[in-house]
Amino acid sequence: MKHSIITIAALCLCLTASGQQQNNVNMEKEEMKDTVVVDGKLVEVSYRIIGDAAKDGFSKIENGVVKGYKSMESGIVSGFNSVNDWFISKLFQRKDESLEDCKKRLQAGATRE
Repeated sequence: MKHSIITIAALCLCLTASGQQQNNVNMEKEEMKDTVVVDGKLVEVSYRIIGDAAKDGFSKIENGVVKGYKSMESGIVSGFNSVNDWFISKLFQRKDESLEDCKKRLQAGATRE
């Protein structure tokens, strides 16, 4: 689990760094404009529009990665907890003892040692 957290953090860092690098390039191009002919009319085109689209694209990718990681993390944690509860109930739970009481008893025994 530690390795997956580190991997996701590194991926987010890379995406953020590439987004920042893209922002720097966009700032340089912000002042650049071209004039093109569209339907017989001269139209001035700014590179800032392209920069905003790239920034939005990186933000969508970053949000998708974070959302995917959070759903994966919650699935893994809930799966582990259900398996853990099953093992505790089969191996350590006494007759007529609730699962929560069994967990408290085991925790108290672990802290005593």
